[in-house]
Amino acid sequence: MFRRNSIKKLFITVSLVLFSPVLHSAPEIRQDTVKLLMPKLNSDRIAQFFGSYGIEPIPGVSSPFGECRITNLHSIQNDQKIMRTLAVVEFRQPVHEQLQKVHEEICGGGSIGITLRKNGWAITKLPVYFGSTYLSPQLQSWMHEDNEDQGSVYVYRLNVSRGDGEKPIHYCTIIEVYSPQYLNEAWLYSLYPDQYKQYRETSGEIDRLLDSLRVLIEDFPISKNY
Repeated sequence: MFRRNSIKKLFITVSLVLFSPVLHSAPEIRQDTVKLLMPKLNSDRIAQFFGSYGIEPIPGVSSPFGECRITNLHSIQNDQKIMRTLAVVEFRQPVHEQLQKVHEEICGGGSIGITLRKNGWAITKLPVYFGSTYLSPQLQSWMHEDNEDQGSVYVYRLNVSRGDGEKPIHYCTIIEVYSPQYLNEAWLYSLYPDQYKQYRETSGEIDRLLDSLRVLIEDFPISKNY
């Protein structure tokens, strides 16, 4: 019994070290941690690393994208919201007629995944690109980052279908820029080993998205309340 309790206490201690909310660089990559995080959503991973998770639209952003939604995926530390992921959702235009109603709900603030699923849509996530991007001083301030000016990037497409053999509909493309304190490129390689190797090259469409992303990051609003 003593040995079992000792092992349990050791596991709890290791877990607290791995997922402490006070992180100043990406945590050490361990295979047991990678296995734990692989099947999880980005929101779950943020909560796992930092102990909390929240999402909110970012006001005052001049967007170089088309119709899009820009959000701060954050954790809370010392009553401050610290950005862990800058998420840009660019909606495919025109929005398919079958998605008009659910799109209105999503634009009204609904979660993309939850809203689509509750309306009967199956979601397929298709990787498009893995890489990195420059972080402007403004964006660094949202991330409470003082050392690194490069953040890793994951671009993927969401296709939706009714699951009845119909052709999938491309609903949106999502760009996620991760805080250096959260997921660096080594972490992305560990979490998506096969996909990471396959989707490193850019294309005309990816170049357009990355160019728009750079403009967005350069013109990012100064953080005043974070």
